[in-house]
Amino acid sequence: MNRRILCVDDEANVLEGLQRSLFEHFEIDVALGGEQALELLEQKSYAVIVSDMRMPGMDGSALLRVVRERWPDTVRILLTGHADVQSAISAVNDARVLRFLSKPCPGEMLISALEDAVEHYRLRHAERELLNDTLAGATKLLVDVLALAAPEVFSQASRMRDCVLHMLARLEQQDRWVYEMSALLSLLGCVALPRGIAERGLGGERLDVQEQHLFDDHPETTYGVLVAIPRLEPVARIVRAQNIADAATIDDPVVRLGVELLQVALALDRRLVLGEAPDVALRNLARAKPPLRTDLLELLQDFEIRAPATTVRHLSLDQLRIGMVLAQNVTSKTGTTVLTEGRELTLLLLERMRKFAQRVGVVEPIRVRVPR
Repeated sequence: MNRRILCVDDEANVLEGLQRSLFEHFEIDVALGGEQALELLEQKSYAVIVSDMRMPGMDGSALLRVVRERWPDTVRILLTGHADVQSAISAVNDARVLRFLSKPCPGEMLISALEDAVEHYRLRHAERELLNDTLAGATKLLVDVLALAAPEVFSQASRMRDCVLHMLARLEQQDRWVYEMSALLSLLGCVALPRGIAERGLGGERLDVQEQHLFDDHPETTYGVLVAIPRLEPVARIVRAQNIADAATIDDPVVRLGVELLQVALALDRRLVLGEAPDVALRNLARAKPPLRTDLLELLQDFEIRAPATTVRHLSLDQLRIGMVLAQNVTSKTGTTVLTEGRELTLLLLERMRKFAQRVGVVEPIRVRVPR
């Protein structure tokens, strides 16, 4: 466990006294003033920082405000004289110090305060590790559900994730995991859709009114699942807004960027599924309506696009070949289902369809997935 303490004062003899009284209990470093303290904080991780209030240049309150902003996990304690009580109260509010102690502070009291601070640091880290484990387990479960229940949709989400990560690497954006999870989980709600609607909707094909309503609701379904998971609230909000017409109207910059990244990735993958070459797809997306962020599209010029394993085609009965997979039910002209979606075409099935077409007739063209 981290028991490293940083003591800050502008008097060397005070720091020597702190080292002598504390070294048997903690790992002690000292800094002569605020600037030196910041240099040490850049190099090491400290459980607690103890700072004097009155120091030339950067005083203790200002130092601890910086520590709160840049190293929020480090617990902050302020040592003050009686004349500095009002400043100490201000530091409690601005720098969120855990304790402020009056000088001179008895050794036993200081050691007790530091033990409490180290325990506070330990509990905070334990809670974070628990949240991280919960988050990792929950997201893995959701991704596994998507992969098992809708493998085609999962493949598309994985390609979108790769696309988003490529753009983020060039944007040098922090908290990349939020945007990565948004891409990977953006289509989770498609698991709840009747078979075939998700694939056709994601491929940009025409749906009837009822199917379109169901498809349009999949981001809301995903939001309902994700918003209840600790720390996934920003991911849930990005996924919920993925179909908004103008992402520039979103106030939250994290959500806005997440939506813009998702829209570019989804639009690109949709064109690839329909068989467009990557360079052609990017050129067409530059002219898309509503417009996509052109600077994001430019970031994809050197992206090694991982093409879908299959391409969607609308073919006549004579164009069907062994190995193609039906992407929708084949129906007769009287409305009878001849073959169901998902069947891989064999010689026997092709013969059966052709004979049925001769006697009754089938609706053409037929939507199939063609291996690349």
